[in-house]
Amino acid sequence: HVNTGDASDLVKNDCQGCGEPLPDSFFRDCPECHASVRLDLHRCPRCSSGVAEYYRTKDLWADILKVKDEDPARAIDLVSAMLNEGLGSRQELLDLIHDLESIRQQVRALQQNAEEFSRQSNIEQAIHAWDSVLSLVPLHRLASREADRLRGLLDAERCAVATVHQAMDEARFAEAASSLAERLAITPGRADLKVLGKVCRKRESGHLASMKKAETARRDKRLYEVQQYLREALQFAPS
Repeated sequence: HVNTGDASDLVKNDCQGCGEPLPDSFFRDCPECHASVRLDLHRCPRCSSGVAEYYRTKDLWADILKVKDEDPARAIDLVSAMLNEGLGSRQELLDLIHDLESIRQQVRALQQNAEEFSRQSNIEQAIHAWDSVLSLVPLHRLASREADRLRGLLDAERCAVATVHQAMDEARFAEAASSLAERLAITPGRADLKVLGKVCRKRESGHLASMKKAETARRDKRLYEVQQYLREALQFAPS
């Protein structure tokens, strides 16, 4: 196909060799006069409007709007490309870079805080930090992934704690201790789990001591004391 005639021909969507219509993908509309202009032309042959510049600016803005809520650093690169090519309003682009750079620095600080909280097994604060990142950059992939992962850990911990309390109530102290050990292996800095471990050992010790006393009283046929010691044992494992 050939379409290389004079200005009047350049806005026609047909081949100058065979007269057949050319595919629409070979052309784009002029933003000013709406003529169909070949993709390789920088200006509209009909009105001289800067077609290439218009579409380049439009595409870059679309990319900026797409990535600014995901990766401010990438958005800054795109805005810088517009500045270097002399596209758009220079002051508007400089203001946007300033705003994006401020967000990028805040995200970096929050990410460092979140990672430090995670190392300390401070899950709640780590989630809060990642959520703060998402409030600035809603589609931030790492923040979204980490917030979801940590919420999963927190949910699993709550289920494990409930299981531990039930096991202690039923005098299944070895099972309770095992569940706590599994959680602490995942998040070793969880102070609440360590405290619960101490509670578990104290209840197990108290329950065992009361049951031994009850058994001794039973052998000595001191039935009243048997009941007393069993009641004590139930204080440590009521179920």
